[in-house]
Amino acid sequence: MKKTLTANISGAVFHIEEQAYERLNRYLDTIRAQFAGNAGRDEIMTDIESRIAELLSERLGSGRQVVTVEDVDHVIQVMGQPEDYLGEDTFTDGPEGAFHQSSGQARRHRRLFRDPDDKWVGGVLSGVANYFGFDPLILRIIYLVLLITG
Repeated sequence: MKKTLTANISGAVFHIEEQAYERLNRYLDTIRAQFAGNAGRDEIMTDIESRIAELLSERLGSGRQVVTVEDVDHVIQVMGQPEDYLGEDTFTDGPEGAFHQSSGQARRHRRLFRDPDDKWVGGVLSGVANYFGFDPLILRIIYLVLLITG
């Protein structure tokens, strides 16, 4: 017989073995320490806890009621080690409050992609504008001028 605790993870209530609770709590504390100094730390932690609650719910299914150490180990394996969350990259607040990523490496390989969030004709022009680092409106105007005069 093992001692269990009741834990609330992102609004979901779980019955969890004491040893599993301690391991999961250490895991979350380590992640919190990784994001210390980040303005968005609370939001990041809420998202991580939501994903953990989702994984535990899937793992328990309908047959079991208690979260075991094996379940917590599975969650940690799926979520990754806390050191993997930042690695060499650091996230800092930019002037507009948006997060910008800076890396220890000089420059990473850029990818050309469609931007489905800012689409006008499938997001292609927006993706090209993002690739070259300018406003999509400029590229759209050039596209319309070429289309009309073409």
